[in-house]
Amino acid sequence: VPLEPPPTVTVQGNSDGADGSEAYVDRLDHNRVEGAVGGGFYLSSMAGPRCRLQGYDADMINLATNDFLGLVGSEKIREACDQTLRQFGCGSCGPRGFYGTTVHHLACEKRIARFLGTDEAILYSFGPATASSVVPAFAKRGDLIVADEAIGFSMQNGIVMSRAAVRWFRHNDTKDLERILLEVEEQDSKTRDWIWERGQMKQRRFILTEAISGKYGDIAPIVEIVGLKHRFGYRLVLDESFSVGVLGATGKGVCDEFDLLRSDIEITVVDAGNALASIGGVCVGDHDVVSRQRLYGAGYCFSASQPPFLAVALTQAAEVLDEEGSERICKLRENIAVFREAILPLRSLPGVSMSSDPKSPLIFISFTEGDMVSRQQRVYTLQRKLVEEHGIYVDVPRYVEQEKSIPDPGIRVALSSAHTRDDLQCAAVKITDVVTSVSREE
Repeated sequence: VPLEPPPTVTVQGNSDGADGSEAYVDRLDHNRVEGAVGGGFYLSSMAGPRCRLQGYDADMINLATNDFLGLVGSEKIREACDQTLRQFGCGSCGPRGFYGTTVHHLACEKRIARFLGTDEAILYSFGPATASSVVPAFAKRGDLIVADEAIGFSMQNGIVMSRAAVRWFRHNDTKDLERILLEVEEQDSKTRDWIWERGQMKQRRFILTEAISGKYGDIAPIVEIVGLKHRFGYRLVLDESFSVGVLGATGKGVCDEFDLLRSDIEITVVDAGNALASIGGVCVGDHDVVSRQRLYGAGYCFSASQPPFLAVALTQAAEVLDEEGSERICKLRENIAVFREAILPLRSLPGVSMSSDPKSPLIFISFTEGDMVSRQQRVYTLQRKLVEEHGIYVDVPRYVEQEKSIPDPGIRVALSSAHTRDDLQCAAVKITDVVTSVSREE
């Protein structure tokens, strides 16, 4: 399969200015200036369901933090971290292979592997470095990657660093994925001598996708993707950064939710900075998958290891999920249903789109009409009004030029099991009113 040129930007929903025009460049410049650090809003308190922003006297309803299960405020996790901090200090001051491994790292890897029902796990010190290290640890020049065009930027970086050939399929479109796999299969018959040696396939092949999209909040058709993977002989690399702690009866992710075997997914990566309320990342798989990364995972080999107290936080998060996961996830889904029902009028508002899934805690509200710059300006106006006039803190997603696809400009709402019903209903009504008002502005 021939190598494709580097990814180009595709703007979902409206390709206005995506060819490098002045309007598009202006939009990216505006993105950098206005949204460089959360739109200029800074937390001065813990990022709980209600938070305090610097310069504001009253608490805000926090809809910007990925604390899906309310673990940020867990006393059990805090006490365990405090004890570890006093014993081991702040940092590890060394990579895992050079005196940066503590008993807490080893215990955490065993606990996460047991929690997710897999053979082994490997810790990374930085969440986004996990996927960008894992992909090139397995895929090399001459291999083939078939990837969802909406995967996160860290996984895209991994593809670039692997130098493998890449084919992109439309977001969560299994028909388009099947079309590409069939095209590759047809090409195989014409280049059989090149990809086969002694009856074995020389080219390693992977499918890359996210369980819950970090750009759209929807859930991948993972059962169909696993079926295609088996049918065509590919390995699956799945990013579960937004699904672990959210999907399944106790937060074990897509395998629990869709009754799949963990072995159906060869490589799973998770950013610990979301539902698990820590910092770092983890990759799980069988023994061969994990042991290879201890030699070839760049983020594992060359970065200082995760601070021991954060490894303990991750271990304790798994403990809490085993003990209270079903209760917290039940509450999370109740809150998702409450918010989605209260915000229903936005679905019929012209020039506005909503993207999510009934089980997803991420809801994206985007503007779809007008040029890219004016829509981006409306987004920041919306954020400022919600914060300054209504006490509701929401996030504005930001993207870099190298992204394969960029969604329409909008806000992102992150829901938590720790939110109260009254806060969510109040926030939904105010968001609906302000979005309606801003969408009508010229």
